[in-house]
Amino acid sequence: MLFQTGSSRRKAAALGSGPEIPAVDLEKRHPTPPSRSSSLPPERSTSPWNKVKNQLKRNGDHRFVYEPLAPGQIRLVRVKHDFFRSRLRGEFINASFDSLPKYRAISYCWGNGGATERIWFGDHEYLQVTKSAIAVLGAVIDSGSKEHVWIDALCIDQENTAEKNSQVLLMGDIYNAAASTLGWLGEAADDSDRAISFLKTLRDEMEKYDIRKLNPLHKQSEVAKYPSFKETDTPDWIALQKFLQRPWFTRIWVIQEMVLSVNTVVMCGRKTVKYDVLISVVWTLASRGLINFTYIRPKDPKDFAQFQPPAGVEGILATFSIAKHREARMPHSLQELLLFCRGFEATDNRDIIFALLGIASESGNHVLPPSYGSSVEEVFTMWTRDLMISDNLLTLLHAAGIGNPRVLKKLPSWVPDLTVKFESSDAKTTVFGQKAFAGLYKAGGAFEVSVRSDYERNQLIVKGEIIDTVDYVAPPRPAVRDHEEVSIMRPDRIRRNKWAQDTMALIKSLLPYPTGESFHDVYWRTLIANMDLDMTVPPPGFFDNFDRYIEWDELAVDCKSRDETRERGEAAGITLEDRVKHSKFDFSTPHVGNRVLFTTSFGYAGLGPPEFEKGDLICIVHGAAAPFLLRKSTGPPIEDDESAEGQEDQTYVLVGECYIHGLMDGEGMIVGQARDIVLV
Repeated sequence: MLFQTGSSRRKAAALGSGPEIPAVDLEKRHPTPPSRSSSLPPERSTSPWNKVKNQLKRNGDHRFVYEPLAPGQIRLVRVKHDFFRSRLRGEFINASFDSLPKYRAISYCWGNGGATERIWFGDHEYLQVTKSAIAVLGAVIDSGSKEHVWIDALCIDQENTAEKNSQVLLMGDIYNAAASTLGWLGEAADDSDRAISFLKTLRDEMEKYDIRKLNPLHKQSEVAKYPSFKETDTPDWIALQKFLQRPWFTRIWVIQEMVLSVNTVVMCGRKTVKYDVLISVVWTLASRGLINFTYIRPKDPKDFAQFQPPAGVEGILATFSIAKHREARMPHSLQELLLFCRGFEATDNRDIIFALLGIASESGNHVLPPSYGSSVEEVFTMWTRDLMISDNLLTLLHAAGIGNPRVLKKLPSWVPDLTVKFESSDAKTTVFGQKAFAGLYKAGGAFEVSVRSDYERNQLIVKGEIIDTVDYVAPPRPAVRDHEEVSIMRPDRIRRNKWAQDTMALIKSLLPYPTGESFHDVYWRTLIANMDLDMTVPPPGFFDNFDRYIEWDELAVDCKSRDETRERGEAAGITLEDRVKHSKFDFSTPHVGNRVLFTTSFGYAGLGPPEFEKGDLICIVHGAAAPFLLRKSTGPPIEDDESAEGQEDQTYVLVGECYIHGLMDGEGMIVGQARDIVLV
């Protein structure tokens, strides 16, 4: 089983992929142990908990009073229909992990409607939950299942901050210990039944025709021989596109839940499909160059902004990648996960951090406890600071800076805004400080990281050298979005070709380049941050005929179809090898996202964040993967007191990391010139 990471002694019965979840009679196989609350006569009990319950009972209907959990305990609930009163009725048990009955964990979206629905516990006690929680519990009951379930809205006291702080640390264990997990996508809509059936058809077709071995650079004629791949706008593909747009796929908690669950079935309405089927289909589409079949087609064919994969594609691939790393015993650190999972959403933005604790390599040994009593800004600041200091790594610093998109305006510049949502996958720029690029970039040389914090002033202090300034900022590189209608792409191609001519002239003005490289090498290596499709440094000769790339782009402007482009290219002497190199280069550009080309006062070329300006300072930080752009702070200087002893008077605002061609391997380090850089 793809995601089976728990103990082999917990072998879950595989849930079927048909329209219903099989019922399990746990009354016979797993007698439910009575809860501690039901074992004590309420009128005789002298516990504070029962005294409160008895007092409230005299006052009529009231919110349910939870029995406190002992350390290491969780709650499970069994819900059933109360047909006489037309409502749902629940019953809790408290249990430790060594005495849990068989149960199903629920993964779902809270939604935006608020807790307006009631579930009753006895005649007068109730808890209010969202409509989505009512819907998924109703679906479980309707399937005939009588087993206990774990669902956060009920099984954690949402009004008890201390309990939330402690229970969130057990979330990974909760999903790993469950016999199965149900991923609830919502009620049936947008032809979702068709989408689920089509997923199973695609899985079977991919196995039958061995589509997993298809060349990603295939011709359309090669794909058209497969029954489901003849057209993109069929009812089946449209239904799947809408299915993969469901909010559940973008929920940050789903990542941990899917990675740690032993056996997961996704349910939409009353139809189900195994999550493994979703993984298999989406991974094959993405890796074989077929992901365009899932693209959302806008009503206006010229509206490129919507012409992109649905959000579910990234969510599914993220869980697959994280799970494979864990299987290989190479789990990501929390800093790495926070960057890898940028753009996923949470009802409570503090969960953007807390939802990943159970799958981080530090799981069970975190530098801070969860803190739902702190603001989002406080949580982001505390965790960013303490993770970088405890890890002695600046991973999160590479994603910070005012030059990057930010929503939380009160964050220090050195704290990344993890709430930012990306309009498209292209906007999610690769962070050069990620572990994936270890060894690729070493701008900070062999020097060890030096990082500390002035907690009182909320400042971060690193060791570094300011070596250069930004001299010229070029316009952003125009995007050319893929489209079946080549003529629709023509205006974008014209704009990009004009941009290419202008920026080539800019780079030529820097010659001779400080590294002694040719114009072509400096230009194309800078545009892709010297990183190829495999996230490695392109070898010599990788793109030795750059003129062919420019010629191909110019030729494509006037062509009306891909076939015409290919024919005219062949007539012009552009070989298949040239086209493959062209494709490799194009595939290597998305990871630089919306970075902007610039030049420096000392004649270097680089890529900066979306927003920066002439005069920004270039700083090499000890132990950092990439250089940083800084701006002098306009705030008051550091006062002369004991806590500021030895610090620089000048403070700086972090603008963002950058790529500078020729300064990514420690070349900019000047021995003995480093000083404290104080970031605010």
